[in-house]
Amino acid sequence: MDASPTLDVDLPEGLAARPFTAADVSPFVTLVRATEALDAGEALIEDADVSAEWRGPSLDLARRSIGVYRDETLVAGGFLRPSDTGLLAVHPDHRGQGIGTALLAWARRTAARDGGTTHGQSVPVGSTAEELLVDAGGRATYDAWILELPADSPVPTGAPSGYELGLARAEELPDVHRVVETAFGEWEGRRPVGYEDWSAFFVERDDAAPWHLQVARDGSGQVVGVAIVTGAEGDVAFVHELAVDREHRGRGLGAALLGAAYAAGRERGLPVGQLSTDSRTGALGLYEHIGMHVTSTWRHLELDAG
Repeated sequence: MDASPTLDVDLPEGLAARPFTAADVSPFVTLVRATEALDAGEALIEDADVSAEWRGPSLDLARRSIGVYRDETLVAGGFLRPSDTGLLAVHPDHRGQGIGTALLAWARRTAARDGGTTHGQSVPVGSTAEELLVDAGGRATYDAWILELPADSPVPTGAPSGYELGLARAEELPDVHRVVETAFGEWEGRRPVGYEDWSAFFVERDDAAPWHLQVARDGSGQVVGVAIVTGAEGDVAFVHELAVDREHRGRGLGAALLGAAYAAGRERGLPVGQLSTDSRTGALGLYEHIGMHVTSTWRHLELDAG
């Protein structure tokens, strides 16, 4: 395999690189799951997660992805999202050869080439990936946690007075996106996600199902809160996004939406509930209060592009 001339990467001898195509989803996910299992104690990513991101209209896979091969074996790779955050991974069996350093340099140059000023990635705390980013000058910007609600823990039930819970209707999808973007837009430094990219990841994904989009409506029928499930692997229902309009917070809607999502999962043979939150939200205590516990801790580090 010849190194692609479109990739600005300096790899150790014996390795070659090319951009990913849609056909590379499963090999890349297998690679990332191997790194997650070692570094975080559990494999989290699924094929549907990556294929949904790669289908997003704002991601140019040919320009912003890289697979690193020894002969025909994928040993490392990654991609840069439109936000210039990356998902880069080196298989545990191929670490210590300088591949991670080469990938990081590629990511920083790629971000700069496309007009970005920073490159960031979230990595398990204490991992070799964190050590690599810190050694390269990475600045910690926030911490994140994966939390789990065990199968034998009760879930919150019912909606607060004045609200109703239900599944999102097709005509409500723009409002669901608005609630998410408005809430997450309060985080300093977060870049907006357009409706088309959001829809590609949450609505059009390969494993999408109506029950994945739980909403709360106020007395007028307006969507004011959402809980979005992604993935239903093994026995886990994973809530990827949970958001409530600012003026409706503090009334128990977040817990109610989580309860609705996890109850729907349990009805479908998924007794364990999971989600991710980070230090920008201030919500860790809320989730622990309803019986969730932290299973892994991640740190987002940012470097200058270039």
